[in-house]
Amino acid sequence: MKIFFLILALAILGACFYKRVQLNQNCTGYLKRAADANSIEMAKKQLDIAINFLEAERITHGYTSVWYKTPDEDISYWYQNLKSCQQDLNDSTRISSVDGEKLTLLKLRQTLLDQGEKGDKVTYPKGLAYYPNNLNWGAARVVAVGVLIVLFFLFYPEKNTSSSFRGRIYRMKS
Repeated sequence: MKIFFLILALAILGACFYKRVQLNQNCTGYLKRAADANSIEMAKKQLDIAINFLEAERITHGYTSVWYKTPDEDISYWYQNLKSCQQDLNDSTRISSVDGEKLTLLKLRQTLLDQGEKGDKVTYPKGLAYYPNNLNWGAARVVAVGVLIVLFFLFYPEKNTSSSFRGRIYRMKS
């Protein structure tokens, strides 16, 4: 029975990892490429791929938060911002000056990326990979981690109670 719960917990955590990878493969990875593009045409292609994925998956409105709505989890604002960038790129194909193209690409980069301690990262609402089932995925992750913690203590060998973790806890309580 312990093995079943271990496999179940690992499967849930693996599915969560897969959801994040899937978002990166189909959306945020293309947003990063659009931000890094050296031409408007390249940026437009990458941004179009990301927006097409969001529209196909119906990730265009709502919030990723479960309990309360905060601005950083507003999908509608973020999506409209992406659409605005797409429109700017479409309009800028008529730009003939190099400076105009560079300005458009700089604006796109500033919109798509945030400066972090570990370098630039793509801006997107936290929890987007689990949308629209954020509550279910959050509960599943909590249960999976809880099961792993319980299983750790069930599998933990108790050969020498005085030196084991449980023995130290017991002595601390006494």
